[in-house]
Amino acid sequence: MNLSLYFETRKRRKHLRELLRHARHVRNMREDILADADQRRLTDAETEARRVLKDKGAGGDALDKVGETLYAVLADLTPKHRWSGFKENFEILVVAVAVAMGFRTYFFQPFKIPTGSMEPTLCGIQTDSPVEPTLWDRLPLKTVKWALTGQWYMEVKARNSGEFMSATPQDAMDNRVYQVCYVGKRQHKLPRGAQIFVQDGDGSREIQDGDFVRKGDVLWSGMRTSGDHVFVNKIAWNFRPPRREEVIVFRTDDIPIVPSVPTGTHYIKRLVGLPGEQVSIVGGEIAIDGTPIPDPRQSVMTQIGQDAYLSYRGTGFDSLAAIRAASHLNRDQDVLQLNDRQYFTLGDNAGSSLDGRYWGHVPEKNLVGPAVMVYWPLSQRWGAIR
Repeated sequence: MNLSLYFETRKRRKHLRELLRHARHVRNMREDILADADQRRLTDAETEARRVLKDKGAGGDALDKVGETLYAVLADLTPKHRWSGFKENFEILVVAVAVAMGFRTYFFQPFKIPTGSMEPTLCGIQTDSPVEPTLWDRLPLKTVKWALTGQWYMEVKARNSGEFMSATPQDAMDNRVYQVCYVGKRQHKLPRGAQIFVQDGDGSREIQDGDFVRKGDVLWSGMRTSGDHVFVNKIAWNFRPPRREEVIVFRTDDIPIVPSVPTGTHYIKRLVGLPGEQVSIVGGEIAIDGTPIPDPRQSVMTQIGQDAYLSYRGTGFDSLAAIRAASHLNRDQDVLQLNDRQYFTLGDNAGSSLDGRYWGHVPEKNLVGPAVMVYWPLSQRWGAIR
């Protein structure tokens, strides 16, 4: 007995049985709308296929012949769907997005760090200039570099000719990731904190308001590094209360409105004061119920005085005195009492962090969850957050 022929015939019989099952499905779904002639064609093809299947001596040629006939009839009677492959992939995509959105809403939500208030624990968007581009800073390799490290070499060129004007105070308030400038009346976006040096045919020169800029002049070039992207655990506090020293994310709603705390956004800080505690400044350090916190990340300043809030210049107040007047914790012996649903937060970069010293407490209902890991970009901070 030829084993190869036996298994090949068996395979063809199995395929013919699959066609018969499909034929039954088509009949059940479309029998009421099929024309009499089409129903007879389908019945005849099915009857012949069953007859050949019952014939134990039927060879491969006979099986193939009736199979091809039945397949042709089914192809004629089955509705044709345009873009069927696209539709199937689109349905899969919709399901995947729905699952991802549900996961984001109820379990782990991604956030990105725009500023340096949590350095060195978490880093915001950084710019370095001047930087000499390498082979990795040219397409297509720069895409690979960005995907791994979040670094992207960029040049911002003037899109038109005209007089240069720096950002207005309102521009500075409205744009927290980018800074803007103007060439003529046209707005240009640059990385926040970028120092503008025009590079033209005559070399590089620092630019002042009123200087003439030509179309195509490079306003800024350098390396922009994306801020850390983190996952926030939104279910942890359903099983336990927030803990001191956790890095947490909270909404800015219901925080007293001041020029630098926009509503409807999220902040990330380290949790320091818990409900019912007294937060104060003792010897330049944050203290809880009168006892300074030993962790150096919570140091306010070595000197509480003239330098305490210099980093808050440009937050919408005209003077350092106005900043101090609006602050809750400014100098030794200042005290903030938390009630049973209030928390106190600080940025790890205490010298340059708009935090609880300034706006006071965070209501419990504003808490989103603890930040648990940096998932991108790959750096020495990648992994669990401490």
